[in-house]
Amino acid sequence: GPILEVIVSRMNYISYQTENKVRIVGLSTALANAQDLADWLCIDKGGLFNFSHSVRPVPLEIHIEGFSGRHYCPRMATMNKPTFINIMRHSPIKPVIVFVSSRRQTRLTAQDLIAYSCLTENPHHFLRMTEEELQINLSQIKDNSMKSTLTFGIGLHHAGLTESDRKIVELLFLQQKIQVLVATSTLAWGVNLPAHLVVIKGTEFYDAKTKGYVDFPITDVLQMMGRAGRPQFDDSGVACIFVQDSKKNFYKKFLYEPFPVESSLHMQLENHFNAEIVAGTIKSKEEAMKYLSYTYLYRRLHQNPAYYELKDAEFKTIDDYLSKLFEKSMKELSLSYCINMDDDFNVEPTSLGRLASYYYLSHKTIRLVRDHIKNDSTIRDILGILCNSVEYSELPVRHNEDLQNQDLEKELPWSVQSHHPYDSPHAKAFLLLQAHLIGTKLAIADYVTDTFSVLDQAIRILQSIIDITVENNMLTTCLHTMSLLQCIKQSCWPENSSLLNLPGIEDHMISSILHEGNVVACLGELLDLSGEELFKIFKNVNGLSEPDVEKICKVVNNIPLMDVSFHKINHALTPKEELNFVVSLKRVKKFSGYDGKVYAPRFPKPQYESWWLVFGDKSNDSIIEMKRINMRNGPFGEFSNEHTSKLKLTAPEREGKYQYTIFLISDGYLGIDQQYDVEFHVKDVKVVKEMN
Repeated sequence: GPILEVIVSRMNYISYQTENKVRIVGLSTALANAQDLADWLCIDKGGLFNFSHSVRPVPLEIHIEGFSGRHYCPRMATMNKPTFINIMRHSPIKPVIVFVSSRRQTRLTAQDLIAYSCLTENPHHFLRMTEEELQINLSQIKDNSMKSTLTFGIGLHHAGLTESDRKIVELLFLQQKIQVLVATSTLAWGVNLPAHLVVIKGTEFYDAKTKGYVDFPITDVLQMMGRAGRPQFDDSGVACIFVQDSKKNFYKKFLYEPFPVESSLHMQLENHFNAEIVAGTIKSKEEAMKYLSYTYLYRRLHQNPAYYELKDAEFKTIDDYLSKLFEKSMKELSLSYCINMDDDFNVEPTSLGRLASYYYLSHKTIRLVRDHIKNDSTIRDILGILCNSVEYSELPVRHNEDLQNQDLEKELPWSVQSHHPYDSPHAKAFLLLQAHLIGTKLAIADYVTDTFSVLDQAIRILQSIIDITVENNMLTTCLHTMSLLQCIKQSCWPENSSLLNLPGIEDHMISSILHEGNVVACLGELLDLSGEELFKIFKNVNGLSEPDVEKICKVVNNIPLMDVSFHKINHALTPKEELNFVVSLKRVKKFSGYDGKVYAPRFPKPQYESWWLVFGDKSNDSIIEMKRINMRNGPFGEFSNEHTSKLKLTAPEREGKYQYTIFLISDGYLGIDQQYDVEFHVKDVKVVKEMN
């Protein structure tokens, strides 16, 4: 909602500034205030088409049934028999989609449909393929619940399935090899799988924030209904909507009448203001007010002020409201160290504001990191800060998952932070990341997909934490954060051997690898060895076959080994003298066609080689300079074998002998980092002149 509004508002603003019109196409369900939306999109009358719900290529027959009962689970159970009856009445041979609220409900509903089906003359009447075809498909399915339901011609569809399982069940349903698909509401917005009959089994879902069941947005219900009726196949479609009896009249009204669209931008304005301030679009209060005049929010304030808790639609009332909205947002951004603002409401971004915009993070996450990161933060502390980020507040915590989180905690090294209950999304993120780091096999399919979303967010949040540690001059904490990022990409506990990153290597094998005087303490020490030496080290390890050893050797040979060179400082420096310090990186093993992909089989998305070059002073735990090095700098995006960086050294004010350190840190591998000491003298200007 607000993101789309900001995108369109920005396009309108650019269009106004450049005097070039932008063509925007908007698609929606029927609206009560379509003209407002069209005006905001700059669409004239000739381009506006607003059809009622009744106008559709395939007419839709709607049945709404109410069910009594206060408690959610028993009420859902009472809907299963009516679901089966409606399938047999309205679509005995045509495709059927049954929408439910959760992954657990897909399994429970399918099991009950099978039970009712078994009471008929033909228990397998939903199945439309031969036994041979069925067995071929079952052999490819990983989900055990799906295997049992497919036998009866009923498929499951939810985000907890593997991608291959989802593709198989979608294809079977599309080809009408199975007649019934029990799915969560996400299917309504995703894959285009129409059916003759749609049953919406309940219009509520469990919301972890409120710790209770809340109604689906009406748009979701309309989208699910829209799956009923297949153009070119049906001359009609049927939708059965099962609701709590107290809500029956509400759905009767709103499913047949168009509804107005309102703005929610006022509830999420701070981050969008920050992005505009960083982009230079907003530099003052006047520009902010002008920017707001291009938003849909501005139009709706005039049309429906009561919705936004305004007493009237007078210009002064609206201007006062927007003025307070701006000042409140600026106060929040100031508290988050993202902007500087003077007494005249002129604003400019800070480095932390730019970080929030660059990494697409909430300003509250930046505030959290800035307030809690310390010089002596441990890896556990950093993991806690990461998991407390606002970005994880939307991680789903389902019904009874607080109990599952308690059980999972018993298998992990670190307990949940005391201020988080077990049904907190932040507590769940903390547990899932630990489970990923130590390689715990998650028994719950939902937790596997939840882990993917947690990992997806973790990379950019940790990148921002690294930048903030550089900003705050925290060398040790910066290196700890880089180490945690390596561990997350490799799915390796920080204290474990980096040799565990290699395929097939397990804990009990490490001692075998180190026997007979093999000095191989970490992954980096393998990179200098020849193929014969590598093979010799691993061939006698119990549990590794010859193909296993060959695979290990192949992975090791593809890990980048960098040669680091720089000129020593042979002359004395004067106080505050500046010196450009050149560091050259050269790939020892050169590959033709090297794609730079990091070997990280347990990370869900491909990762590519890059490095950090950190110039620091260990004596006072400070960072002089940090640079990111992307080796993909060829003319066609290919990976280069060489790179040169300039580091700026400013000599200290006091005379004496100094030692700084160059760290070359991989952002994808553990155990291949390098560090070099740089020694130099600082002497008085007169002394240096005499020496020269």
